[in-house]
Amino acid sequence: MTVDEIAAIKHAQAQDWDAAALGLEGLVDDLEAALSSATDRLIELASPRPGQRVLDLGTGYGEPALSVAPLLRPGGDVIGIDLSGEMIELARRRATGQPDVEFLVGDFDTLDLPDASADVVLARFALMFAPAPARTFAEIRRVLAPGGVLAATVWASPQLNGFATGTLAVARALGASPPPGAPGPFAMADLDTLIQQLRGAGFADVSGGELVIPFRFAGLERYVQVTLAVTAPRLLAAARQLLGSDAAVAELISTAARPHLDGDGTVVLPSTAFCVRAVAAA
Repeated sequence: MTVDEIAAIKHAQAQDWDAAALGLEGLVDDLEAALSSATDRLIELASPRPGQRVLDLGTGYGEPALSVAPLLRPGGDVIGIDLSGEMIELARRRATGQPDVEFLVGDFDTLDLPDASADVVLARFALMFAPAPARTFAEIRRVLAPGGVLAATVWASPQLNGFATGTLAVARALGASPPPGAPGPFAMADLDTLIQQLRGAGFADVSGGELVIPFRFAGLERYVQVTLAVTAPRLLAAARQLLGSDAAVAELISTAARPHLDGDGTVVLPSTAFCVRAVAAA
């Protein structure tokens, strides 16, 4: 992939997540009800403690940075980084009154941090969006102090991802699929490959395992709202053109999710993730 191609992908990603941030502010609690389980596992894997510096890559609306910050007190701090300026603004609003949490617009591949300046790097459902994973892993390795820990979650295959039901239905309707090797939600769905890539980047004691994220939404309407917020605007625009209206797109998503309703009308969408832990070799 050329430098220009990587830059174009990052620009498009920033635009997509800027758009998502505008719709997510009132939906954070819905997402965190499930995604907090990933944060808990990352904390278990990384064991952050008072006085440490933690870097949160792809922080989005500020997680897991905001959840980790209390564990670093006194004396520690956390820096959350994201490509999306709108996501960073949302994270800053959520962080009001927490001076030991800083949120910056930035790029995984060119972190504006000194060598060996972080004790822990966390990445919750972010690494799979890296257009050049080897470059990203090398940069994470650079900023980690010797013995520092990377803890990350990525999605397993789309067949095991209930949360993506609506977005995948839209993609199927359009006949859309990402080209091989393209960054995206499922770009790191092979755990063995991910482990080998981390070892190749100079990490030691690399391990991984599965975690099921228990997404539950209070009805089809709420699930549709969340799906519309997190689905790429270009995909939604193409679906709107194909189906004729926003209402038709919403109905497509709702229909796809209907088989996942339980008896009280809750949409139950368990989604399998991989968790990895890697240590920066001395």
